[in-house]
Amino acid sequence: MAKRYLIIIDNLSAASVWDILNQAFPECTQRSRIITTTRIISVALNCCLHRSEYIFEMKPLGDDCSRKLFFKGLFGSERDCPHRFKEASNKIVQICGGLPLAIIIIASLLASQPVVSMRLWIHICNSLRPDLWTDSTSDGMKQVLNLCYNNLPHYLKNCMLYLNKYPEGYKISKDALVKAWVAEGFINVTKDLGMEKVAARYFDELIGRRFIQPIEINYNDEVSSCTVHDLVRDLIAQKSADENFIVIIDGYRKNVGLIDKVRRLSVQFFYSKYTKVPSNIKRSQVRSLTFFGLLRCMPSITDFKLIRVLNLQLVGHLGENTLDLTGISVLFQLKYLKIVCDICIELPNQMRGLQLLETMDMKTKLTAVPWDVFHLPGLLHLYLLLEPNLLDWIGQMKSTITLDASSNSSQGNLNNLQDICLSCCALPSEHLQRNMETLGSLLGAVSNLKTLSIVSSSNQNVDMVSGTSDATVAWDFLTPPRFLQRFEWLLHDCIFSKIPEWIGELDNLCILNIAVRELVKNGINILRGLPALTSLSLNVHTTSIEKVIFDKGGFSVLKYLEFRCSAPWLKFESDALPNLRKLKLVFNSLFENIHGTAPISIEHLSCLEEISAKIRGGGNVEFPLTSAISNHPGNPRINFQLVDGVFYGDEDEEHATPTMGLEGRCWETVSGDSDGVGRCPQPNHVLENVLLESILQFLTTARDRNMASLVCRYWYHAEAETRQELFIRNCYAVSPNRVIERFRGLRSITLKGRPCFADSTLVPKGWGAYASPWVAALGPAYPHLKCIFLKRMTVSDNDLRLIAQSFPQLRELSLMSCDKFSATGLAIIAEQCRHLHVLDLINDKVEDTVDKQVDWISMFPKPSTSLESLLFSCVDTPCNFESLEALVARSPGLCQLGVNRHVTVEQLCCLMAIAPNLTHLGTGVFRSKTGYPAGEAPPSVSELATYFAACRSLHSLSGLQDANPDYLPAIYPVCANLTSLNISSATLTGQQLAPIIRSCGNLRTFCVRDSIGDDGLSAIAETCLDLQDLRVYRLLRGSEHHLSVSDVGLETISKGCQKLKTLTYYCGSMTNAAMVIMSSNCPNLEVFRLSILKTYLPDRITGEPMDEGFGAIVMNCKKLSRLSTSGLVTDKAFAYIGQYGKSIKTLSVAFSGNTDMSLRYVFEGCTRLQKLEVRECPFGDEGLLSGLSHFWNMRFLWMSSCRVTMTGCRYVAQQMPNLVAEVISGHSGNEDVTADNVDHLYLYRSLAGPRDDAPSFVKIL
Repeated sequence: MAKRYLIIIDNLSAASVWDILNQAFPECTQRSRIITTTRIISVALNCCLHRSEYIFEMKPLGDDCSRKLFFKGLFGSERDCPHRFKEASNKIVQICGGLPLAIIIIASLLASQPVVSMRLWIHICNSLRPDLWTDSTSDGMKQVLNLCYNNLPHYLKNCMLYLNKYPEGYKISKDALVKAWVAEGFINVTKDLGMEKVAARYFDELIGRRFIQPIEINYNDEVSSCTVHDLVRDLIAQKSADENFIVIIDGYRKNVGLIDKVRRLSVQFFYSKYTKVPSNIKRSQVRSLTFFGLLRCMPSITDFKLIRVLNLQLVGHLGENTLDLTGISVLFQLKYLKIVCDICIELPNQMRGLQLLETMDMKTKLTAVPWDVFHLPGLLHLYLLLEPNLLDWIGQMKSTITLDASSNSSQGNLNNLQDICLSCCALPSEHLQRNMETLGSLLGAVSNLKTLSIVSSSNQNVDMVSGTSDATVAWDFLTPPRFLQRFEWLLHDCIFSKIPEWIGELDNLCILNIAVRELVKNGINILRGLPALTSLSLNVHTTSIEKVIFDKGGFSVLKYLEFRCSAPWLKFESDALPNLRKLKLVFNSLFENIHGTAPISIEHLSCLEEISAKIRGGGNVEFPLTSAISNHPGNPRINFQLVDGVFYGDEDEEHATPTMGLEGRCWETVSGDSDGVGRCPQPNHVLENVLLESILQFLTTARDRNMASLVCRYWYHAEAETRQELFIRNCYAVSPNRVIERFRGLRSITLKGRPCFADSTLVPKGWGAYASPWVAALGPAYPHLKCIFLKRMTVSDNDLRLIAQSFPQLRELSLMSCDKFSATGLAIIAEQCRHLHVLDLINDKVEDTVDKQVDWISMFPKPSTSLESLLFSCVDTPCNFESLEALVARSPGLCQLGVNRHVTVEQLCCLMAIAPNLTHLGTGVFRSKTGYPAGEAPPSVSELATYFAACRSLHSLSGLQDANPDYLPAIYPVCANLTSLNISSATLTGQQLAPIIRSCGNLRTFCVRDSIGDDGLSAIAETCLDLQDLRVYRLLRGSEHHLSVSDVGLETISKGCQKLKTLTYYCGSMTNAAMVIMSSNCPNLEVFRLSILKTYLPDRITGEPMDEGFGAIVMNCKKLSRLSTSGLVTDKAFAYIGQYGKSIKTLSVAFSGNTDMSLRYVFEGCTRLQKLEVRECPFGDEGLLSGLSHFWNMRFLWMSSCRVTMTGCRYVAQQMPNLVAEVISGHSGNEDVTADNVDHLYLYRSLAGPRDDAPSFVKIL
């Protein structure tokens, strides 16, 4: 075999099945592939000849994906979940074990409740075992499905169990299922809706609860057919057997002797030739019978005298020509009759006894239609396959039917019929006109008709495009059924000459599928007036003389348009068909350009999502059509096919090669020749260049892109090629060369150096984190780099010079907590980076220049700059104010400005006058200059307030260093607009700040010193109700200010600012009670950093350790990801943290704990822990070694001034060779590492191995 093949076999349940299937596959040496899926390991081994390397076990979803899937199905997103449900949600997700079906079904159960009840959530948590998935996935799913089934309403349980009557894998039609439910009596009637509409809602609810799976979805996103998942099927089979709801009999389950009563019977014999229904079943008790199998195995229908639902899916046998079903006339309780058979059915001559029959679905050949079928008073739905002789019967029966729609007589009254669907074979020319006229008269008498479908049978060859019909329908004077919602007329031998005018009277018509000889302009006008039309299919048999134009007006709700003709001369003008989603075109290409314009114009269809085009024959229509379609501005999905010859039968069965399966601009012409002529890349290249890149561009977070890169080797390389932003949290975790090898097109890089606690002087000077090797390596590799963000790095002036030279397109440079550079380096950046938009210097240590003061501000480009943000409050040297003023003046896009402490209030006013559009302002010293000459005075408060009032866009304010309290009222005009206020560098009391705070009602972020006192915090609690981030820093390092905040302020804040997510709190004292109240009032806390200024300080009131307070924080704040402890804290607090702190990623511990058990609790309980900082704690080697099995999942561990020894550190290094263990001596960094006691241990992950720039006081083990 020269060709390759790919075959996928889903859900193999037995090795014996594989043994049979495997024999059918041809031998092939061309790298063909067969993929099977199964839940049984023995079957998987059998499929791959017991070579386990070919078995790929599906892993469960991770915690994040599980949560996202759960919350998306329930609330839309996790942030929209009410807090009171968070704990129960987390427990449910954890119990589901990452199995998507379990997560979706439970989320759907909760989402289906009219009222969200905590009682149900708790019930679900208590009902599911924590070890749900330890035995097997199937057992766990059974428990989940059983729980969800038990919570179904009673009416849905019956509908659910009824699905058990269908064989495994059967495609269930929604329409047929709904009618069967009605006939079975499962539907509760409401005042506003009929039973079938209620049944349809039941169906949709089961779809929504994920118990049944959609197969076919129509243009309106409605499910039209479904199937049952095998696990769900197992559940309903068990429930059905337990409740004796439906009895299933097949070749393997013949003996049902223990069942006393059989109400519903499903016989599934299929091709079993000699199987019979057990004789012990009392057939007179059966109310519903479904039969799948050979005719010879079918029981006698007349034995089921009280049957209500009869569904026969029959297969004839050689020599069998007719099935006698004349006995059904005595089934007086029958409501639903459906027969599908491959041989002719003989019905009784009279069916008038079936007074309760509602649905008659006979999609099979009939010897004759009983003449009184239209006399059945309860008949609502009629489906018939009409032979030529039956059409003659219609033409002869006109006199037997009452055609007066107002007649109340049940004798021939057709008013009750709602659906008529007739499938017709080839129509004879004799008496055809008479038969059609009679049929029209009959339809005119059915006043309540909602569906009328008259189509050629599926086994008839039909040429819907090029063929012409001999007969036309003359129903010009038909009185149409005014409730008609669906009208289909697709007959090969008989069509409408044009669009009938009476169609325009059908105000309820939603679906129209009609074949006409010609389409004139008046036809479009008739259809335009249909207010409810959502789907339109036009089959035009002759070429239109003039172009068909859809203009503005009408078709306001049309979503689907199908147009079949010999030439698609269509034009859609502006604002035409505003809601059209799908357009389908079928036509011949053998025509001339009779209009001299493009064959189709669709650029104005703004909502179009999908275009399908099928063209028959050769010609040169391809280019103008593909040009018109491919240039659509909305980039819809496209399916374009060229097919040789003439269309016969259903176009979907026509052999054709789709040339566009992906969104984009790729086209390929396929002729009848099997080789074809291609004009686009091979499919694998299309996937590489179009599809995968399109997918990856939607992954914006580093975590998502990292996950995508792990799919396979190809995805790994594709993700690397398309990555533009890179975030490296530890500059020693990876080497620059490795970054360059993997990522080729970076535009932005964030690089962090020293650990986060370096700001606390725990990391000695000269430790490392040099930017030089990174800048030197990245320059040649990424000349188009636009954004650089360095944090806690050692950056020299030479590094800044290299940055300016290597990245000419640099737009953003941010340096945070960096050191070793000076104004000289800043001058180089300002002068050479001509496209700079952002220069942010935050908390940096800028060195003094050696020779003279450098005016780096004046070096920015002239006459104008692109600056949008300039922050330099950390620069300690004065700047040339004239240069600064000129820079602000020539930076029209400047929206963020933060000046240093050398800018006075007078100068600040000048800057605000030049840049009134600032959104963020860092004020500097906020004090007037000294030494005013006689007769001059500093600006008044009102003058300063005028400048602030002009900055109407200002929403973020910082600075106020060494502020003059008298000037504080000047900022009142902007307070109401402020969302961020940072005055952590100002020493102001609560009394001074209270008036400002009370004017800042919209604050989301507030940073302040602890000099604010508890009274100042009270003002915050009263005013800033939407505050999310509060940071209260200490006045000076080691100071004990008498106004330091306390537990009183914390409790006050918790009562007023209940939306807090981040809290940093330096205080003089604390109580457990205040922390308990905080955890109760602010359950959405994500960051809680408490620092009690005195070490080992207990509860201010009780004298007890602070264990209960921290326990309450981790128990009640389920989103907590960062926690800092202080005060007198024992092992008990860490036991709480390990038990409840499941979301904690960063933990800082200082002067806490009393034994090594504290660390064990943390390592074993905090499964998501990434960063752990420990200092001044009595933890030794035992505590360190308790984390051996957890270090691989952490970013770093820092231990300072603890009791760990060099022996313990060496053991960790030996056991964890992929981690770097650094032992650092002393606090000053001057001592060599010699003693066994370890001053500092820094343990971190690295792909680059130990670094080569470690100083002498750092020993890498």
